[in-house]
Amino acid sequence: LLNSKHHELERAPTFRKLFDRTHKRKGSDDYVSESARTIAETYDRTMAERYAEGTPQPDLDPEAWVDAAGGPRKGRVYGFGDSLDTHPVLSPYVHSIAPPAYASSSAAPPVSGVEEIRVLIREKLRAELQTQFGDMVQQLISAMQGVRLT
Repeated sequence: LLNSKHHELERAPTFRKLFDRTHKRKGSDDYVSESARTIAETYDRTMAERYAEGTPQPDLDPEAWVDAAGGPRKGRVYGFGDSLDTHPVLSPYVHSIAPPAYASSSAAPPVSGVEEIRVLIREKLRAELQTQFGDMVQQLISAMQGVRLT
């Protein structure tokens, strides 16, 4: 699949095209789940807002994708499958949410400064995602090259 798309497009498909290929029903334009459809639409809307017409868009905007996916859940980001190591990306996210004293317990951090914490999380996550997602997308593409979808 990936090789035929690569040949057809003369370049590797974008992350978004891979997502559609792996999250839509065969022979139709229907997503396999409501959450897949919602994430794809939210991501597309965010990308249209962030990048004006005529402005080149990256193949993947990690921050926009994580936002569209609703953030990481159980150490994973929706749409990345389980073949990717998201620990390098999500580890700083977890540590920026709670200081080490809270990270290993079930107690919640103090509620004061919630907005400051959110800003810190976004900044930290954006920086980490930009440096790590490029490698992760390459891992995904490499993994997909070995899978033949018919």
